Amino acid sequence: MPTARVLTQLLLFTVGISHNKATCPRGTHLDKLKFSLVRMCQRSEMPAIAYKNAFTLEECVREAKLARGLALNFGTRLRSKQMVRGSDAFAILLTRLQQITRPNSTHNKENRQSVWQQPQHHFNCHILACPENNTMRTLLNDSRYDYYSLYGEPIATRNYTCVPQVGLFQLQVRAASFVNATRYCRNATDIGGVAMLAHVASVLRTDAFAALLRNYNEAARQQRERQHTLAYVGLHFNRSYSSEAIEYRNMEQEPLYCFQYVAWAPGHPRNGEMLANVSCVAVSSDNTWLTVDCERELPSICEIYTSRSVLNETFITAGTCAPKTS
Repeated sequence: MPTARVLTQLLLFTVGISHNKATCPRGTHLDKLKFSLVRMCQRSEMPAIAYKNAFTLEECVREAKLARGLALNFGTRLRSKQMVRGSDAFAILLTRLQQITRPNSTHNKENRQSVWQQPQHHFNCHILACPENNTMRTLLNDSRYDYYSLYGEPIATRNYTCVPQVGLFQLQVRAASFVNATRYCRNATDIGGVAMLAHVASVLRTDAFAALLRNYNEAARQQRERQHTLAYVGLHFNRSYSSEAIEYRNMEQEPLYCFQYVAWAPGHPRNGEMLANVSCVAVSSDNTWLTVDCERELPSICEIYTSRSVLNETFITAGTCAPKTS
């Protein structure tokens, strides 16, 4: 027999097909951001999810978007040509890689190991799961590379958590109503930052937010402080949005049915005329969503979009720097 969760997912999919698809966003929330040049002549040693050889920055950015990378290192062909006295370093690297991957090449195993031990010498596009934090402590001077991030410089808040390949989030433990939680998120970053109550409609996000609560509770338990099992996220309904009786939307007014995912706890969502103000959503520490009274004071989870002042107005450009001379 199908589980209740599977049946709910199938119902949501069926309902979603019947709605006007023009109202649904294209792509993911990461597509709202663009890569910005953060540091020239430096590369990050944050964990990589993929290494590529790209002829242009735009090609590296496309690969990073496909891999859901939050930052990248890119080495330009022109700068490498200058560094090796007129020869094209990345063309040489491509030739070396072809030799390494030949089944019968000499010292094949040894060559393969050297590639992955020092990928910066073999690939010019490094796709990173998370960006540098405000200390930039894993950046290294390397005149072959520039470092780019979806979040600009610096990350406009100190206390945040990176969920690899998903985004940056902050748990606000100060309890507040839904309206006040929205305000607290807007003020969560330094001047110029953009943050709002977090979009929750994916399994990665729901599980990550529940883990944030559990991790906080474990630390609070050790310090004998108050623990929290619920936190507001950016999902609620308002009958003024639509002719539909109930239509849940995130903070960017995108309908829930567009995302083909729900994680309602048993007995939720709670609807009805007698529950008019039970229209806000909280994520629980056991990976489910609950509808709650919007006046109830709870912690909240904020999503940090960028340290730039306007979404989707960051830019990419190939940096230049003089190569080191001996």
